[in-house]
Amino acid sequence: QGNRRTDLGAVARRLEELMRELFRHHDLNSNGLLEETELVSLNECIARLHHGEDFDTSQVRQTYKDLFRSRLSPDGGVVPFGTFQVYCKQVMEDLDPDPEAQELILEQFVAEAAAACALLPQLRTSRDREASEASEADPFIELGGQSIWTAVRPGDNCL
Repeated sequence: QGNRRTDLGAVARRLEELMRELFRHHDLNSNGLLEETELVSLNECIARLHHGEDFDTSQVRQTYKDLFRSRLSPDGGVVPFGTFQVYCKQVMEDLDPDPEAQELILEQFVAEAAAACALLPQLRTSRDREASEASEADPFIELGGQSIWTAVRPGDNCL
């Protein structure tokens, strides 16, 4: 039984490490805070990875905007890692109470977020790059005829 506690301690540390990594992937502008546009953008990209570049992400956009406001920040303000971690722990408990299963789930979430981060900079067309240079406040990019709400700017990175 003492060995199991050690294992659970190691798993708990690994879960926190994975949550931090997931947070870093969502923090697209690397400011140490999660913004609503970052959560929405990354999840729109993940949806496109699953369903193809022509997938209409309007429902995904609304779902994650609503989720951000209902579970992270009612006024849409930025949230620190601690707030994200509390939310993430609750999601993990809701999905599966077993810490080892949570580790596998989080590893999958991290892998999807990493893949989306790698794709996000490629989504900008040359027209979008020109537009963003003219107006850094424009949070939209075009992909397959669809407008994607994004916080990514040239030079931003996901890590």
